[in-house]
Amino acid sequence: MKKSLGVKLVLGGILSFVGVSCSAIGLGMMAAPSKPEDPSSGLAVLIMALGVFGVPGLVLLLLGLRTRRSQHLLDQVVAMGQASSRLPLQQLSSQLGVPIPRVRELVLQAIAAGRLAGRMDFEQGVFVSASTTTGVRQLSLTCPSCGGVSEVIVSPSEPSLCRFCGQRVA
Repeated sequence: MKKSLGVKLVLGGILSFVGVSCSAIGLGMMAAPSKPEDPSSGLAVLIMALGVFGVPGLVLLLLGLRTRRSQHLLDQVVAMGQASSRLPLQQLSSQLGVPIPRVRELVLQAIAAGRLAGRMDFEQGVFVSASTTTGVRQLSLTCPSCGGVSEVIVSPSEPSLCRFCGQRVA
């Protein structure tokens, strides 16, 4: 992915530079014509330069920058997922400044790429890391307060709460 990112950025930069250079030539032909046909030829050069070089170059630059941002977010998700035994998507969303569906997508992408080991608990919106899951397991527990049965992840480092009343169940 990093090679693809570099190619997009370099190629986009080169195309944009050529597009701006050719556009300047076209503008020069229109602003200070040396022949009577120069203004119309200058307009043609300007349109061609923008269409053939400028717009594709700009698109490649934007795609490269977007890919770089996604890669940076994915790296952050991997680092946080490896450092924490339980990682709520809500917390990850606020730390990264992206919506929860995008965070879920990034976590699943990291798992699929083999960069992050663990599992998603979709019901609770939590990523449970396999690298720090000593003693972590999912159980059905009855709440002593309200009697509701909750599927909870039991971990030595985090309290498990009833999903109905919020009372600690483990």
